[in-house]
Amino acid sequence: MKTKDEVRNWLVANVGARHVTYDSNGNSIGAQCVGLINAFTDWLGYPRIPGLYAFELFDNAKQFSEYEVIPNSATFVPQLGDILVYAEGSFGSSVGHVEIAGDNSTLNVVDALAQNYLNPSATKGSPAAWVKHGYGDFLGAVRPRLMQRVKESVAAESAPQKEKVTMVDEAGLNVLYKFYLASPITDYGYKNRLGKQTFAQAQREIMESAAAKALVKKRAEEQTGFINHLPDMYKAVVKLPEQVNVEPSKG
Repeated sequence: MKTKDEVRNWLVANVGARHVTYDSNGNSIGAQCVGLINAFTDWLGYPRIPGLYAFELFDNAKQFSEYEVIPNSATFVPQLGDILVYAEGSFGSSVGHVEIAGDNSTLNVVDALAQNYLNPSATKGSPAAWVKHGYGDFLGAVRPRLMQRVKESVAAESAPQKEKVTMVDEAGLNVLYKFYLASPITDYGYKNRLGKQTFAQAQREIMESAAAKALVKKRAEEQTGFINHLPDMYKAVVKLPEQVNVEPSKG
């Protein structure tokens, strides 16, 4: 398995490389775009993706479990190490084009390492180089499934698990406002709490208000009925009135 750093270092080390491609008769046709892809998949330890023409790699990769084939879409942005495949006729080539994504692609610009892109030649090819261009005739990506993800999952299993923090939702606020304030949740700073505070934070702020303290004192006899009517998810976290520090009324 390879990490993202290892993939990045491999791409940098192969700038200027000439990975030779051979035709169906075994004759060298120089550093064609597919030659870089073959060298990359060999280094990864994955099967080479067959194809007489570059554009065929997109469909042919589907036969291998080691690759995830991702069609182009309006929101797709290539990730480091994606093998990018272009249709026949792309970049003036009747056989299509393939290259390997770098770190800096955007929705509008592809950042990639490519052979035979600069000064292309059908018989000699040209060395691998960093290129930037648009998405014209882009079919999609062939993504190796191994990189970083396996190592990240192993590290995640061994790392201490952080407690999940859940922000209060409308149902939770409804419980708090009805009990502590006898008020619709649209009042008393509702918009400042929804999705912005944890349940405990919202409860603490609401129950410490003067209006809440007065109401809780008045409704102390209802505490048992209150807890019995709570949704199950809140029974363990909502404090009963007897747990609230209610100041004695004056006068």
